[in-house]
Amino acid sequence: LSLSRFEETHIIIHLQKKMPSSHKKISESRRSRAQMFGIDCCDSLCFRPGTWKPGGEYKKKLTIKNLSTKVIKVKYELPETKFFSMDFPEVITLSPGVHVPLEIVFRPIVYEEYYDFVTFKTENGKFKISVSAQVAKMCMDFPKSIEFNNCPVNEILEKKIVLHNTGQVPSDF
Repeated sequence: LSLSRFEETHIIIHLQKKMPSSHKKISESRRSRAQMFGIDCCDSLCFRPGTWKPGGEYKKKLTIKNLSTKVIKVKYELPETKFFSMDFPEVITLSPGVHVPLEIVFRPIVYEEYYDFVTFKTENGKFKISVSAQVAKMCMDFPKSIEFNNCPVNEILEKKIVLHNTGQVPSDF
């Protein structure tokens, strides 16, 4: 990277569609969920960048397990968007120590990020598990500041910096 007073350089560093604030903290932690409901399951389910394309159908399993010493009845609500789907919800009876895998199907139409959640209801209350699909992003890591010191008028001062591509999209720079 070479800079002079006649040159202007613009670098777009990171452009990202942010997760809606309603999906950032939608559930208790795994530990508190186990204490409150006696159920263990992942905090979220994510279809990672590079694992899906628009027009396809992609499946993942969300496993719920009974950690308590009592029989627990669980019912779930389907995701709100049409992009994530599940089997029709029925009451699931979980004996102690038993786990049940639930299949979540993702059918993207366009290449963009998707966010939704699955709500689980028990006799002790309800909790939500986020479901999302991420797209590949370009993300650059570089020094926070560059010190050029003093430079005489009409002279060129050069500094070398190291850029790291920490995203999933290849980039030439």
